Amino acid sequence: MKVTLYPSRILFREAKPVFEFGDALKKLAGDMAQTMKEYDGVGLAGPQANQDAKIIIVHTPEGDHTFVNPQIIQKSRETAEEEEGCLSLPGLFVNVKRAEEVEVACQTLEGETVKLKVSGLTSRIFQHEIDHVEGRLIIHRTPFLKRMRLRKKLREIANLS
Repeated sequence: MKVTLYPSRILFREAKPVFEFGDALKKLAGDMAQTMKEYDGVGLAGPQANQDAKIIIVHTPEGDHTFVNPQIIQKSRETAEEEEGCLSLPGLFVNVKRAEEVEVACQTLEGETVKLKVSGLTSRIFQHEIDHVEGRLIIHRTPFLKRMRLRKKLREIANLS
């Protein structure tokens, strides 16, 4: 698989929920995890793999995990601003303010519903990937004037695709 690059339209629209849990979904998850590793990422969302599906891969200290139909159900009040990059925006890094801790509801590859509470880098990865399945990129979390200064870099990225 190749990572879908800005300004592909699939990156700007909300992905569709997944209803079919089976071998095809497991194969997609495996392909996405492999792609994430090949591109040295810590997360990958369906739209970044040109898939109109709410599926994300998240790298944690315990390994890579797949989550289907993820949604944030609670965020901590504590936030942190850190620099983030994105496989769909190669070479672009911006500061993004995110909740320190989030609670996420999602499904496993078998369709089982689970809730998890995550913090630190794992929380940031979840928020970043959930943004992707909701049609948002890190540039959407950047103030307008700073985003205007990124126009040249965004044009360069657009020319890569």
